Amino acid sequence: MDQTQIGLEKSFIELRRLLNEGLAHHAYALSSVLVEKFPENDRAQLNHAVVCIAKNEPIEAIKHATQAYQLNNEHKMAHKLVAKAYFALDEFSEALKFSEHYINDNPEDPEAYLLSGIAFYKLRYLHDAENRLNSALSFNELKDKIKADCLIHLGMTLSGIDGRSDEAEVAARAAVEIFPETASYHMEFGNILSLRSKESEAIQHFDWALELNPHLGSAYWNKSRSRKIGPNDLPFIETMKSLYLSEGLAPRDQTLIGFSLAKALNDLGNYEGAVDCWITANRVQRKSEGFNISVEKLQFARYYSEVPKGVPPEMRFDAETEPQPIFILGMPRSGTTLTEQIIGAHSRVTPLGELEYMSRSVEMARREFGAPTSPEAIQFIRTMYLAFLAPHRSSTSIITDKMPLNFRFIPIIAHAFPEARIIHCRRDARAVCFSNFSTHFPAKGLVYSCDQQDVAEFYKLYHDFMLHTENQFGPRIYNLDYEQLTENQEEKTKCLLNYCGLEFERACLEFHNSDRAITTASQRQVKRGMYKGSSDRWRRYEPWLGEMIATLEKHGL
Repeated sequence: MDQTQIGLEKSFIELRRLLNEGLAHHAYALSSVLVEKFPENDRAQLNHAVVCIAKNEPIEAIKHATQAYQLNNEHKMAHKLVAKAYFALDEFSEALKFSEHYINDNPEDPEAYLLSGIAFYKLRYLHDAENRLNSALSFNELKDKIKADCLIHLGMTLSGIDGRSDEAEVAARAAVEIFPETASYHMEFGNILSLRSKESEAIQHFDWALELNPHLGSAYWNKSRSRKIGPNDLPFIETMKSLYLSEGLAPRDQTLIGFSLAKALNDLGNYEGAVDCWITANRVQRKSEGFNISVEKLQFARYYSEVPKGVPPEMRFDAETEPQPIFILGMPRSGTTLTEQIIGAHSRVTPLGELEYMSRSVEMARREFGAPTSPEAIQFIRTMYLAFLAPHRSSTSIITDKMPLNFRFIPIIAHAFPEARIIHCRRDARAVCFSNFSTHFPAKGLVYSCDQQDVAEFYKLYHDFMLHTENQFGPRIYNLDYEQLTENQEEKTKCLLNYCGLEFERACLEFHNSDRAITTASQRQVKRGMYKGSSDRWRRYEPWLGEMIATLEKHGL
C-alpha cells in the first residue's frame, strides 16, 4: 500500500470518528477535500455520500453515491444511500425503487426491508409496508434501533388499516419500551392512542415527547388537537408562545407550533389572536415551500388544454378483475372526507382515501406522449392507475379515491374510466377558503392555502375550471352540495348512493360509528358524525379576513 493509499485510509477512519461523535460539519469539510483531490476514488465518493446523508445534503449525496457506484459497481451500499437521500427529499417512489434495489443486492440486511417498508407506508401501500416491516422483524439478530424503527412504523401502518388499531397500539408500545428516550416514538404512539380515543394516555406521551425534545412541533400540534384547550392550560400556551417567538426553530416546527397556538387561542375564544397565529404560521410555511399564484395560473392553462379530443376510446371494463372507481373531488375542505365516509360505510365499497395515483399516471403519460390526450395516452393512464391500485387488495367491487385536486383531471378521468362515478363536492366559497387558510396541511402542493389572497385566487381558478368542465362533461358529474348534505342527511345520502348505483344501507347514515381509519385533516370532525352549521364558522373571524373576502368579492364569488 503506497503512502497516498495509507493517507486515504487514515482519512476514512477519521471520517467515521467525526460522524460517531456527531461532528457532521467537520466530517463534511474533510470528505469534500477528499473527493476534490481524489475524484476517481470510489471509496472517497461513497464516504462523502455517507457524510452528506448525515449533514442532510440529499442532492449531493445522490450525486456522489451514484459516482461511487459508476466507479465500482460492487458498492451496493450506494443504493441504500440514494434511497435515504430520496426520503429526505420526500421522493418516496424513488426511495422505494432504490430500497428494493438494495434488497436485491443485500437480502440479508434487515435495514433494507425497513427502508422499503417505510417507503411503502409513505406511498399508502399499507399491506406491502406491513409485509416488508415484518420481514425486517423476522431477522434473528436485529439491532435494537432497527427493531424499534420497524415496530413504530408497523404501528403507524396498522393504524391506517381498518380493524387493526389494537395491533397498531401493541407494536408502537413495544417500540417505546425499547427506546423510551426517543421523542418521535412517543409522539407517534400518542397519535395512535388519540385515534383510538385514548386521549389521556395520548397526552402523557405527547408530554414525554416534549420533555425529550421541547422543539418538536408535531407533538405540540397533536397535543393541542387531542382535546379542547381550557384556562387550566395557560402554562402550555405560554410555553408555546415563548418558543414560537424564539429564533432557530426549523420552519416545519415553527409552522406546527403556530397552528397549535392558534388552536389553543381559538378554543379560548381569542379569535383575533388565533387569526394572527394562522397568518404568521402560514407565512413561515409559504416561505419555506415557495408559492407563486402566477405559476398556478400557468398550471391551470395546461389543465384546460389537456382535454382528450373526439369520442372517448372504448375501454373494456372487466368487473371480475377490475374495481370500479368513485372519484370524490373538489376543493380541499369541501366535504370530500365526509362524502367518502358515507359511501365507504356501504358493504360494497372499500374507501382508499386520498390517492396520488391519477396525478402520477397523468405525469407519466406527459413524459411518454407529450400530452395526455391521445387514445394511446388515455389507455396508458387507465393501465397505470389500475396498476397502482392493485396492491391495495380491495375485497369489494367498488373503491373510492377522494383526492380533492383530481378535479384538475376530470376530462381525462371521463375518457379513461367511462365506468367511474365522479362526485364533485361543493361548499360556500368563504367557508371553504377560510377552512383552507386555517388548516395545516402536512402534504406539499397546498401552499396556496397559506395566504388569504392566494387561497381566494386559487378558489377562482378552481371555480372557473369547474364551470368550463361541467359544460363539457356535465352528465358525468354529480354535484354534491355540502350545506344541503349536512341539513338533509338522509335524503341527500339516498340520492348520492343512487347515483353510485348502490342500494341504501343504514350504515351510511351512521358512518361515524365505523372503525375505518381516517388520515386526513378532517379525521376528528368526521368521527363526531354529521356537523351542521360549519359553513358559517368563518363569520366569527370576518373582521380579520378582509383580504380573502375582498378578493372573492372582486371575482363575484
